[in-house]
Amino acid sequence: KSDYDKADYFVCMDDGNVYSSKRIFGGDPNGKVVKLMSFCECSDDVADPWYTRRFDVAYDMINKGCKALLESIKTRL
Repeated sequence: KSDYDKADYFVCMDDGNVYSSKRIFGGDPNGKVVKLMSFCECSDDVADPWYTRRFDVAYDMINKGCKALLESIKTRL
């Protein structure tokens, strides 16, 4: 909980992670808890390859999301 004020973002892979993070932080008053794919203007969850066995799909989504996150950060500088 004490980390909330130390970071700009808490990047989550799915709605469950968002929910859990907000519960741990006691809310999200500054909008720091975000889903990775939201940086791609997409509301999709990154499917957990442990269950889907589709590591290639998870990799592609995470790669796309990270690139979009980096672009978002670069535009803020």
